[in-house]
Amino acid sequence: MKKIVLDFRNSENKDDIHDMLESALEFPEYYGRNLDSLHDCLTDITEDVCIGIYEPDEHSEVFGYLKRINRVCEHAESENQHLCIFIFQESRTSESDM
Repeated sequence: MKKIVLDFRNSENKDDIHDMLESALEFPEYYGRNLDSLHDCLTDITEDVCIGIYEPDEHSEVFGYLKRINRVCEHAESENQHLCIFIFQESRTSESDM
């Protein structure tokens, strides 16, 4: 099984996110760098792959878009038996809460 970790915690914009996805998952040249194309490429995967996704905290400018990416990944996972997705969230607990 191939294991891939995508750390989006320092991503600043959609292009950063799609650059990382395209590179790490070795998407074909026709990858359209949008949510529909992401879904298509994920459901086309034919070897077992486990993808761990670190998302930024909720104050990041790309947080909302990454929530959409996560939904696409989870939907593709439900359609593709070769795909396993884990999403790791930044801790929402501050030191003052301890």
